[in-house]
Amino acid sequence: MISIGSSVNSGSGDEFEYDDTQNLADEFDKYKDQNVEKMRTEVSGTLSGADGMMCRALAKALMDDMDEDIEETMDNLWGGWESMEIEASVLCDVNDWLKRKEQPTVDERRDFVEGALNKMVTCVRQGVIAPQDASRTIHGSAAMLKLKLQEELPETALIITGMRKKVTKEDVVEAFNEFGDIEGAAVSPNSRGFGLVRYHSTKSVQRAMERHRTGEIVVQDVAVTIKVLKSDESQT
Repeated sequence: MISIGSSVNSGSGDEFEYDDTQNLADEFDKYKDQNVEKMRTEVSGTLSGADGMMCRALAKALMDDMDEDIEETMDNLWGGWESMEIEASVLCDVNDWLKRKEQPTVDERRDFVEGALNKMVTCVRQGVIAPQDASRTIHGSAAMLKLKLQEELPETALIITGMRKKVTKEDVVEAFNEFGDIEGAAVSPNSRGFGLVRYHSTKSVQRAMERHRTGEIVVQDVAVTIKVLKSDESQT
């Protein structure tokens, strides 16, 4: 689909091959997607070193093209279709990976977030998730992985773990609604007991964390563990 080299006739009948970088760039421009470009701007402007990641992710998406069945692709990638459900699934993957990995290096953490970015670009190109939601998901993943962000995340979201595997979004909303107005909530697909709730105000997060420190927050009939999704001071 995308040609790396080009053949040029010098006028004397001789032809030679050369690496036509400008033509390659022009060819990529033909496939520019406004949503992907918006995501590129948001991610590159916040996550250190994301420019190269985005270029590789877009190249991969173009090479893979659109031949795959999108429903099968989404089921394989995230197991869900709603934006916050996808976000919860990605953050759950990060959480599970960090549990398995002992003191991952910066390169390992960057490789992991790049893998998520590759998949997210495909989702944005397919119109499954809005670019701002995709960018927010990548920023949250980077924060959990303690990668350097140029801008701090707004501390309006809570990660919930230790729930029963059959818990629903409605169960999460019922348990966390008392702390303030909820912008959105989701449970990671595939029955993993991992959830995400996002409030309109940081004060709601503070109230929930205070309850967690002094008492219990129960979802269904289980006391759960929560933590704030935020930038880490020890980012690298």
